[in-house]
Order: sequence, then structure tokens, then C-alpha cells
Amino acid sequence: MKKSFDTFIIDKNGVFIVKKKILIGIIALIGFITTIKLAIIYYESNYNPYALSSFCSINDFVDCDGIAKTTASQFLGIPLAYWGMGFYLFVLMLLFIDKIKQIKFLSFFDVFERPMFYISALGLISFVVSVLLALKSVFILHKICILCFFTYILNALIALISTDFENNGFITSIKCSFEDFIQGVKKYTLHFIIALLLACSFLTYMILVYLEFFLAMVFHSFYLCCIQIMRVQCALHIIL
Repeated sequence: MKKSFDTFIIDKNGVFIVKKKILIGIIALIGFITTIKLAIIYYESNYNPYALSSFCSINDFVDCDGIAKTTASQFLGIPLAYWGMGFYLFVLMLLFIDKIKQIKFLSFFDVFERPMFYISALGLISFVVSVLLALKSVFILHKICILCFFTYILNALIALISTDFENNGFITSIKCSFEDFIQGVKKYTLHFIIALLLACSFLTYMILVYLEFFLAMVFHSFYLCCIQIMRVQCALHIIL
């Protein structure tokens, strides 16, 4: 009998058959917990001067704290850990979308008619981004974050498990997801505009907060430099 697309076979003593959705749910949950830890490392490294080194800061190369202190740990002023949380939560939401859209005021979620295609497409995008981040980490920053690399593996697993390779694989996933998205925008234009405005407002707020923090750091550094220059001038004046 042909195996269903909705099942993924784990060959352990030949008896375990696990639903794809359960596997993806477990992976997404692990990813969400991992990104929470990454968010903690980010804020401890950048905002807590008394914080101890994290368990994954082993040396100059394997250094999660060092990565967290670079601009590579952010996108649009938002820590990458938060983007990761959003991705894994969205995947989990898609897994339960059939139940969610039955709620009256959430009926607009019926735009996600084929959630597995969305998960596959998003998994592919996240994996491509993961590869780029990994290359930047190794060849530009010369540091790696083992927790980050762990999430990269999780992203690859989500993409591979959710994709129907018997039906043109990722091509079908991206095509069907795009078609569903366009149909959803046409059907729920007002909802889409509101969501877009909220998202833009949030991103703008985060960028302004980041810019404010950056300017504060610049002025603080400038102030310290001025103090040092004044001290040097005073010392030279006393000597002369």
C-alpha cells in the first residue's frame, strides 16, 4: 500500500509511524524554546554588565555571546531571536489552523487553505536565510553560535518534512502558497491592510528604539572621549 503524504516513517524497529504534523510541531516547539534562550543571551550580553558568560561561549570561535553583541544578531533593529520565535509560533499556528478558523472572529484564517504548503515554503525561506547567516558567521565574523546553528538544522528539517517531493517539491509549495495568499488578500482586503499597518507600526517603533539606543551609545562614547582628552590636556598642562 502506498504511504500517505501525511505520514513520515521513522524506522526504529520498524514499528513507529508518526504524523508529519506531530513531528513538525515537536521541532517547532523545540525551536521556539531555543529562540527564547537566544533572546535571553542577547539581552544578557548587551544590557547586563554583570551577566556571566553563557554555556555556549566556549572560546573565541564558539562564542554565542560574541555573536549576540554584533549587528548580525539583529534585523531591522529587532533581535533575530524574536524573528525566530515568530517563525516557530506561526508554524505551530498553521498546524492547528483547521481548529483556529472555526472560531467565529478568526474565520478569516481560512485563507490558509493548504497550511502544509505554507510551512514548506516558509521552511525553505528560513533555511536559505539560515545558510546565509551561517556563511556570514563563519567567514566574516569568524565566530559561531551553536544554538543558532541548531535552529538552522531545525529549519531544514521543517522544510524537508513538510514538503511533498512527489509533487514537484518546493516549487508546488511556493506556487500554492502564493496563490492562497493572493486569494486571501482579495477576500479579506481590510483585514490585510490593518495587519500590514500594525506590522509597519511595530517595525517602525523597533527601528526608532534601536536608533535611539545607537545614538545614545554614540553620544556616550563621544562624551567619554572628551573626558579623556581633557584629562590628557590637564596632565600635559601640569607637566609643562
